[in-house]
Amino acid sequence: MARFPEYAGMVDRAVYFGAKRRVAAVNRTRLARIDFIWGLLCSIAGLVCGYLPAKKMRIGSDNEPRMSHLGCVRWVYRKRWVDPVDGFDYGEAAKTASLPPVLYLAAVNDRCLGHPADVKRTMDESCQNNAVYRVLGRQYGNLHDYDHVSMLTHPDAVRDHFPIVLQWLCSAGPGRISRQTSTGEQFPVTAE
Repeated sequence: MARFPEYAGMVDRAVYFGAKRRVAAVNRTRLARIDFIWGLLCSIAGLVCGYLPAKKMRIGSDNEPRMSHLGCVRWVYRKRWVDPVDGFDYGEAAKTASLPPVLYLAAVNDRCLGHPADVKRTMDESCQNNAVYRVLGRQYGNLHDYDHVSMLTHPDAVRDHFPIVLQWLCSAGPGRISRQTSTGEQFPVTAE
């Protein structure tokens, strides 16, 4: 939407689950999954096969074009948010773009695929003053300490944080949404 502003007006609001542009959090999980498997082994597989055979490698549900994978690898490691093919600077474009409100959700136990710090960094990098950031975990009032997958697939997500998502998408704006606890108490969902 920063690159093609005509599309931003078509989106009323959005929700990003564990979305990150860059992986800056450093821990063992990141070193194994992002640096070794996704960065090194998948890049080698892309060179050998001409595409990333993610299904065969059991690391994804779809195979990926080699250049798409390499572009993502560049974005994940580079501080500047620049298109690897034509040099379009998304970071600069985001500074003046009129983007719709976005609810950024991160899972407290997501160690690398959408680490809370990386999700927050993506929100900040998008220069949005109409965005809300929330970490999903017990210490923040949720039923579970979610990870990258379970925040979408856990059976309790339907009654835990999906109502927040629905409320956000249907009518609320930044600072106006609330979450009802099992006791009926309301508390606001704000940047943390």
